[in-house]
Amino acid sequence: CIPTCFAQEIAAQGRMPIVILLYTLLNWDGEPKALEGGKIGWFTPPEVFSLSMPPLDIELADSLFSQTNPKEAT
Repeated sequence: CIPTCFAQEIAAQGRMPIVILLYTLLNWDGEPKALEGGKIGWFTPPEVFSLSMPPLDIELADSLFSQTNPKEAT
């Protein structure tokens, strides 16, 4: 695992802010599984930005794809 980027919301009164860490895996063995009730999908960068996402996910996608070679990302 290599740390790739993170997104953090502004702290709200009375609770801690949400922080999401994003990692890049260089090697993977096995099949991905959605263990928390979500679904797994594979998307190109333009498809990702057409999805309905909360603000922190948009921030993560912006950061992730700004680090990617545009020719490789499409």
